[in-house]
Amino acid sequence: MKVEFEESYHNFENTKGELLFGVLGKPVSTRYPGKLPCLIMCHGLRQNCHQRKFVELSWHLAYHGIASFGLDFAGHGQSSGDLEDSSIINQVDDLGSAYQYLKLNREKFKIDLDRIAFLGHSLGALIAVLFQAQYLDAAKTLILLAPALHQRELIKEWHTPEEIKSWKECHYLDTKKGRIGLQYFKEAVSRNWADEVSNITVRTLMISGDQDDDVPLEYNQHVYGRFSDKIASWEHVSHADHNFESYRAKEDLNFMVLKWLNRFL
Repeated sequence: MKVEFEESYHNFENTKGELLFGVLGKPVSTRYPGKLPCLIMCHGLRQNCHQRKFVELSWHLAYHGIASFGLDFAGHGQSSGDLEDSSIINQVDDLGSAYQYLKLNREKFKIDLDRIAFLGHSLGALIAVLFQAQYLDAAKTLILLAPALHQRELIKEWHTPEEIKSWKECHYLDTKKGRIGLQYFKEAVSRNWADEVSNITVRTLMISGDQDDDVPLEYNQHVYGRFSDKIASWEHVSHADHNFESYRAKEDLNFMVLKWLNRFL
């Protein structure tokens, strides 16, 4: 498949003055000359918008006339800031800064602000839910990939009691991908974040990999049950792990996302 694709790189500030990085992917203007719907993509903790699944999804959507904007949260990827300062609330603020950046430049970028969707992976799914719950008309639809909304419970699965104890005492936790600060931990365990989906009023697609060891399916089952009646749909990708890394998983993911956006965006 030949992809007629334009990609541009952008820097903009969040409310703390940190410089955030984003990638805008669009079909070439000669093929789609009008305003475009846009999918804003939110990565997970210690990840970034350059993950292969985001890149290939951008290509796929552009071929079908949909723009995308991949955001690096502060402390991640090519954005400034420290990973140690990253937190749930700070990332919601970063998503707001990205949304405002697109809003201010909607004419220049030829983005249809009435046709915005959010896609979040893992922790990014929680960020998308929280922002949409706060600003109910921000997005027309949501897509949640392997949503890690049960932060309080998942932290106990991801880390040993000794690691959690050290995290509290030292105010940080060193991991293979960087140091995570105490503020993220405090916010993660402070409440049942999955309850926030009850505030969502737009159609939402959940996609889970059936071999996801990081966020077991029973957690996604609970999230799905928390949505208002007929708001959410839940799809499964066969032989897919938490990050949808395999070729077949990305192919299935692209198909499901495009089908959903064509219907609800």
